[in-house]
Amino acid sequence: MFHSEIPRQIDFLTKKISRIPYNIGENWKSVGIPYREHKQWMFIVMPNDKDGLENLIKQMDYAMFKECTTTSTSKCVELTIPAFEIISANYDLAKNLQGLGIIDLFDLTRCNLSKMINNLSHQQNINCYHLDKVIHKAVIKVNEYGTGAAAVTKDDFSYYF
Repeated sequence: MFHSEIPRQIDFLTKKISRIPYNIGENWKSVGIPYREHKQWMFIVMPNDKDGLENLIKQMDYAMFKECTTTSTSKCVELTIPAFEIISANYDLAKNLQGLGIIDLFDLTRCNLSKMINNLSHQQNINCYHLDKVIHKAVIKVNEYGTGAAAVTKDDFSYYF
């Protein structure tokens, strides 16, 4: 059940779906909605308590993610969810990538892309290229036709003489 403190008019979608992943945790339940050909899934995780979403978000970690998305039960359910579209903000992933250890790519003095950039004239210094930005944006849409998702990542490379 979806709750909102602010009264609002929202379109809801109801569909009977057979053999859908359905999991129950200590204070949550999750359901998987398939994309085409059932190769990817969108999982919706809901708290059991009406006001439990904030605590559920705080508890979410990799172990809980795996528990929510690993099928323990597959059954026929009548699913009612709101129609929605989420468009993410533009996220600059440079700091995240550097936090994962991808550092040289952003450093003008250490970046070496010679195996990727091979169409340059011999007069140009291949080590003058480095990555400035990595911007990511995603869209998720759920409507009466199903679910859809798209994402784009844009890289900005710079060349210095």
